[in-house]
Amino acid sequence: MITGDYGSWATHGDRSNVSVEASIADAVSGADLEWRERMEEAGAFEKIADDYRDAIQATFPEGLWITGNEFLGLHPKDDGYTEELREFDIRSAIEGVDLLKIVERHDIDARVQVWEDNAGGVYLKLAGEKTAWSMGPVTSDREGKFAADAEGWHAGEWRPGEHDEQPTESTEGLEHIATWSEADGVEIVTRPNGDPVAGAGGQAYVGAEHFNEVTS
Repeated sequence: MITGDYGSWATHGDRSNVSVEASIADAVSGADLEWRERMEEAGAFEKIADDYRDAIQATFPEGLWITGNEFLGLHPKDDGYTEELREFDIRSAIEGVDLLKIVERHDIDARVQVWEDNAGGVYLKLAGEKTAWSMGPVTSDREGKFAADAEGWHAGEWRPGEHDEQPTESTEGLEHIATWSEADGVEIVTRPNGDPVAGAGGQAYVGAEHFNEVTS
């Protein structure tokens, strides 16, 4: 296989920046500083850059790749070189990828957390807000519903308070047991020894399958 240089990020992606990461930083530069610091600490910008490159790559024809901040592809002398490669507009393909939507998928403040009290009752809370909403005790019809509830809240299909959920302004006395995000799904909170924080009620609401992954 014979490959050649198809240009750099500054050539095709963003003439103002030399890297994908710098373009992402520009895109969120107007956001709250504390939010950006929380995103940085959580490693969210690295995940955004990975997803952005993957989304760009998905638009490319066979024989063209984004590698770091460079574009490589088949050389015209290679037997696999095609007319599509010759005519392909890299810049237009990149412009068709919605970077801000990728940023939203990784917004740590939009993550939905579930907390548990010492009686096994569960509470939902957005990571970026103080108010937690009591979902009450975990009855049989609520078992394994955390991901669906969190995804529905994130998508705007429902909001806490619509079905008699009660707000509390403090999580004092509660334990954070799991988090859901659009990018990563359900993530279980564990103690230093690796055991899950959740008690029986919390584990029932989140779903046993998620805890099997932690303890296996």
